[in-house]
Amino acid sequence: LDTSPRHCMNSFVKNGGVDILSKWLRKSADVRFACLMVLQKLPVTFADLQKADILATVKAIQNQDQEEGHRTNAAALIERWKGAGFLEPPSKRRRVEPSAAPAQAPQAAQAAQAQVPVTVV
Repeated sequence: LDTSPRHCMNSFVKNGGVDILSKWLRKSADVRFACLMVLQKLPVTFADLQKADILATVKAIQNQDQEEGHRTNAAALIERWKGAGFLEPPSKRRRVEPSAAPAQAPQAAQAAQAQVPVTVV
């Protein structure tokens, strides 16, 4: 990924790649390390993370996975997303004028807060 053209990574994200990584993180401990490393390199937005419902999955791996390497990489990913402002409570985020951003559907807001079951091995 370090040598992949940026437009390829953007295309991967745009075409559902984060959704696929989210599913793999939940279902297969064998590929969890690789998925976490790929997520470190991808140019994602908060909307991408919400759409894939991946925040809760990565947090669960950080807190519950038996593999130390998985927990460490999940923690690094959470820190990266926190640094980008993706994990701040809405009250601490910079205010966006209503005309500049579409309103979030109530279902999307609930989905972002829902806990995602993770099979931890």
